[in-house]
Amino acid sequence: MPEYDGNNNFHFILIGRKDDRRCGMRFLIRGADENGNVANIVETEELVTYKDNEGYINICSFIQIRGSIPIIWKQEPNLQLNPKIKPEDDFPANCEVFKLHIEELFENYGKVCCVNLIDQKKIRK
Repeated sequence: MPEYDGNNNFHFILIGRKDDRRCGMRFLIRGADENGNVANIVETEELVTYKDNEGYINICSFIQIRGSIPIIWKQEPNLQLNPKIKPEDDFPANCEVFKLHIEELFENYGKVCCVNLIDQKKIRK
């Protein structure tokens, strides 16, 4: 990787892309549909460009995808901070939806790192 000498300018670009296949109000559109499309998915790309000592322009990119839990579920709207989710009882359907969603991520992005952001404050027994 080329070394940066501190004399060249960095340019930082942030791009947000919202998927329109399953968008809607946060507490009304939840989970995934039968095709594996999850609610309110957003792709955020961070780009950094800089010129190295040899005059080449370098571009670095990082993409983060965030969306609803990729199973079929509901959540009753209420005034609680974290209302409980209600997964669909059809386990095979949820497995298929999850598989479709993950396969699309692999197809579009290659390597994927999944992070669970649900209920990080409590450990349930």
